[in-house]
Amino acid sequence: MPDLSVVDLSFAGRLPQRHETLNAIAAATVGDPLTLEFRSGKWMILNDKGCVLGCLAKRWSPPEGAKFVSGCVGALVRWRKSDNDEEFRKYIRRNEWETVLPELVFR
Repeated sequence: MPDLSVVDLSFAGRLPQRHETLNAIAAATVGDPLTLEFRSGKWMILNDKGCVLGCLAKRWSPPEGAKFVSGCVGALVRWRKSDNDEEFRKYIRRNEWETVLPELVFR
């Protein structure tokens, strides 16, 4: 199972209704290929069409000296507003959402 601590689990919960990322997550299945891209100070998880599926935690960075080789959807986890710390719940726009957990390979 991928490490929950490296993924921004509330990312999709903060997005507005009908956001393209929510549709991309809904269409994702375990094993789908993924890529990474650094945008706006964060590492974003992208599907094979270049749509954002999620982002990694701000403190995450690729292993030093390693090159990204491949990635895939390792799991889809249902997350809830109540799973977040109370101080952050005001930023959440939905009660439940799915989060993509990536499996990433570096060499």
